[in-house]
Amino acid sequence: MTKEQIYQNLRARLQEVKAAGKKPVAVFDLDATLFDVGPRVCRILQEYAVQHDHFGLQKALKSYRRTELPYLLKDILAELGFPGDELLEDVSSFWFDRFFTDHYQYYDTPLSGGVKLVHELYAEGACIVYLTGRDAPGMLVGCTESLRRNGFPVGVVNTVMLLKPDFDTPDPVFKEEATRFINGLGEVFVSFDNEPGNCKIFQDTWPTAVNVFMDTQRASAAELPPDGMPALKDFSF
Repeated sequence: MTKEQIYQNLRARLQEVKAAGKKPVAVFDLDATLFDVGPRVCRILQEYAVQHDHFGLQKALKSYRRTELPYLLKDILAELGFPGDELLEDVSSFWFDRFFTDHYQYYDTPLSGGVKLVHELYAEGACIVYLTGRDAPGMLVGCTESLRRNGFPVGVVNTVMLLKPDFDTPDPVFKEEATRFINGLGEVFVSFDNEPGNCKIFQDTWPTAVNVFMDTQRASAAELPPDGMPALKDFSF
């Protein structure tokens, strides 16, 4: 299915829900869906390189891309020329202490066309739900500010942010539970997520919606989205 077909399908489903007198709801994941977190990762690696006087890593980062990075840190380091576990163990600890915090979300970059699409659907009367695996205790403030700073509607009528209640709750468990809350908001006509398991949950829960797999980065390359599910790499329709 082409980008244009996906766009036309979600537009048609939106109008069908509205014609039925129901509140249309659009569900968006954040990491690797509305946002590319590559710049966040690169910023953390830059800080590590500077603080540890690792000139080889500093040099490699200067010419390294900032977006569309591998999902795993070990694969990023391998691309930078540092395979193996020697650097990975130390960097992983440094990365973990920073990645899941308010401050570093500042560096995330919206995927192409994402802001425009969200505003378009919002202007059509859709309730926009940001359903993310980020946790509220550690990331709520930065998440809100990131959405606001990048131009997404947030904190206003017809917008909802749903974050995990704690860091340890598995994303699929949280998102499946969240679907029951979302059902009370209206009728979901479209959903977007980069994790195949979450896409399966959405498809099972909202079979009449246009459920889209974001083919960006995911936890396991071996895990595939449901057969026949449309896929996008960005929102540049």
